[in-house]
Amino acid sequence: MARVFTLSSGSSGNCAYIGDAKSGILVDMGKSFLRVKEDLEKNDMSLENVEAVVITHEHSDHIKGLETLCKKTDIPVYATEKTAEKLSLQSEIIEKNLHIIKSCEQKELQNTKFTLFNVHHDAVDTVGVRVVTADNRRVVLSTDTGHIDDGIFEYLKDADLNIIESNYDSNMLMCNVSYPFLLRRRIASNNGHLSNSDCAKTVLELLKVGNRRFVLAHLSEQNNTPEIAFETVRLCLDEAGYVLDKDFELSVAPRAEMSKMMVF
Repeated sequence: MARVFTLSSGSSGNCAYIGDAKSGILVDMGKSFLRVKEDLEKNDMSLENVEAVVITHEHSDHIKGLETLCKKTDIPVYATEKTAEKLSLQSEIIEKNLHIIKSCEQKELQNTKFTLFNVHHDAVDTVGVRVVTADNRRVVLSTDTGHIDDGIFEYLKDADLNIIESNYDSNMLMCNVSYPFLLRRRIASNNGHLSNSDCAKTVLELLKVGNRRFVLAHLSEQNNTPEIAFETVRLCLDEAGYVLDKDFELSVAPRAEMSKMMVF
């Protein structure tokens, strides 16, 4: 059975385990090496269970613990060529673990398969990740994208679990005068982050094609709350006639703490 949990999810750090009880991958390493090690141990796992680390892009909240991981382990780190170049410039230590993979190309590890797909964000080459576990469970993580186009949607479909960005509430963002106007515009742009309402629309379309499990991820600390994100999506689905815990499962990934493990 698949085992999935986020170790952190937000602007302060991002990391998720996707796999089963024996092995899996970490998507991003935006949490300290020590905290990642401790969180895995809380779920009766260790770094020996980790077949690889996949980096979605080079922003600091996705690679905070990567240099230490590469210093202390030989776990392979996969990234696209452009992202790998950025990582190599930041640290020669990271470079020794790096493996380049193309978007849309499936990588088969010993027990886990994954495919990267391009999303829309203001990093050099941001990707989402579609994972197939040893028992053929399909998990798709898509955060840090300003919008969902038809190409992205094709990768989100036919998944047993979607971990999808629900970064900001539009009203909170626009009223947040502590954020300069250009920053607010960047976040809300097509190459920024996904709003709660756009996330809700995407989840609704995924429900229509058969997806049933959803985790809302990468919430902004200043421009969102778990309650607002959850209710925005739930109300959208409710208005379309879908019932929580009957027709779909919905949860919110904690920003700074490990989530409960999902087993399915």
